[in-house]
Amino acid sequence: MPKNFLKQIRERKNVSQVDLANSVGVTKGHISKFEKGDFSVSFKVLSKIAEILEVTVEEIISGQPIQNFDENHRLLLEQCVEIASNDFGNELEKKDILRIATTMFSIILQYRQNPENGESQQIFIKKTQDKMFEGLASKSILKNSEIFFKNSNQ
Repeated sequence: MPKNFLKQIRERKNVSQVDLANSVGVTKGHISKFEKGDFSVSFKVLSKIAEILEVTVEEIISGQPIQNFDENHRLLLEQCVEIASNDFGNELEKKDILRIATTMFSIILQYRQNPENGESQQIFIKKTQDKMFEGLASKSILKNSEIFFKNSNQ
């Protein structure tokens, strides 16, 4: 989910973070972190947020209004969830798998909705591979943080 998109929707609807948090059963801090993209929520909470703000879950995930969320979008989202579950189901918690799936959905949807950007499929794949390597490097750093940060004062 792009940063601040949920905040923009919430403010447009004149709903405070506290009111939204109370309505969905989480803390204000959770809403704040979710709006900044620093935290993921369950699909149940995401559905409640979407209902309260009168938008679709898909709009929150993609970070943009979706005029025609049709069967193709639903199938794409299901594919992303299935692929993420198959790829990471043994390693990660469900909330992290959902976060990966929604990120996949957002990336693919943005590419598909902006064909006029002139970006070829090869360039898109290269950019996506670059993001993948950055993510894998981050994963290795986190996995081995005791090695990298043992002499750090931070």
